[in-house]
Amino acid sequence: MRFTHLIVSLLLQIPYRMTSFTPDELIETKKSLDSILNKCEKAFAKLKENSPQHTLMVRRINALRVSLNLIEKELQNL
Repeated sequence: MRFTHLIVSLLLQIPYRMTSFTPDELIETKKSLDSILNKCEKAFAKLKENSPQHTLMVRRINALRVSLNLIEKELQNL
């Protein structure tokens, strides 16, 4: 549940909630997202271009990259 809360907070850039996450939680979340991104990128290579699955995976990968960038930014501000 905290993982989801963290991602939503990062995406919405709600600063007052960011202080409720410890550096360890941010690092663990980053590791999880890195793993998911890696798996998505591997699956992406197997998808047929312009298929609905391809489009969804492009959007999913972009969202993961945005989330990872926001977490990295937050970790640098600690």
